[in-house]
Formats: sequence, C-alpha cells, structure tokens
Amino acid sequence: MIKLNLFYYAITGSILSFYFASASDAQLFRYVLLFPIVMSLCFAFISFGGARSAKVSQRELRSLASTLDFESHSVVANILKNILYVSSVLTFIVAIAMMVLFFTGVR
Repeated sequence: MIKLNLFYYAITGSILSFYFASASDAQLFRYVLLFPIVMSLCFAFISFGGARSAKVSQRELRSLASTLDFESHSVVANILKNILYVSSVLTFIVAIAMMVLFFTGVR
C-alpha cells in the first residue's frame, strides 16, 4: 500500500507540476488533469474497499483468537484498516481539488 501511495503521489505531483508550469494558455492543457482525477477516484474506491475487507479480517481474527483461547489478537488488521481509510479520504480530497482545477481552469 505504501508503494502504491508513493507511485500515486509521484505521478499526480508530476502531472500537476506540468500543468502549472506550462506557459501556454491553451484550454487543452486542462485535459491533462483527467488521468490523475480518474486515478485518484479509482485508488480511493480501492482503498475504501480494502479497509472494509480488513474490518472483516479483524473480526475473524478476534473470533479465531477467542476460539483458541488466546488472550490477545493481532492488531495488524486494525492498523491496516486505519491506513486504508486515511488513504481513501486523502485521495478523494485530491480528486475533488483536481476537479475544481479542471472545471475552473485556474492556473
């Protein structure tokens, strides 16, 4: 997940740098933002789905731990769930910000 986030922010940052650095006033340059917008929305939904499935895994781990009479259970699923929720929210916010740039044409 960390590698995917690094890839996402590197690509998005590069495209936004190109968008703001281009000196041309052509309206076609705003269509450069479509790729990171779509990528942001896809990653947001993938992260949200992963967080929901991590919640199920956490519940199963608790059930298994109680069945086996373990005193504790793994907190990895909880940490993963929180990271995925944060990633989902952040990528969705970035998508909204780029949509504002796309529709307003702000440079």
